[in-house]
Amino acid sequence: MKPCSPRLILQRAITVRLIDGSIWANLGNGKFVHQTNLTVKEIEVLYPKIKTVVESGGKIMAKKKHLAQSLVMLEPPMKVKDWA
Repeated sequence: MKPCSPRLILQRAITVRLIDGSIWANLGNGKFVHQTNLTVKEIEVLYPKIKTVVESGGKIMAKKKHLAQSLVMLEPPMKVKDWA
């Protein structure tokens, strides 16, 4: 499986979900904003904690199954269950 780099996340991700369950939206400038409290952090801070990466079209492009594993690309990307 191909590893997912921070640069690729910046280029393609719409949102990321961290291991604590929080969701962060890509601002497109190397930073992400928290969904509810609007805290802004850089990808370098969030990257080790990312569990799931979602790209446009609601597709999961990368995932980490266990905390000790690396973030890897899904081939092919998997559709998110529900956008509602």
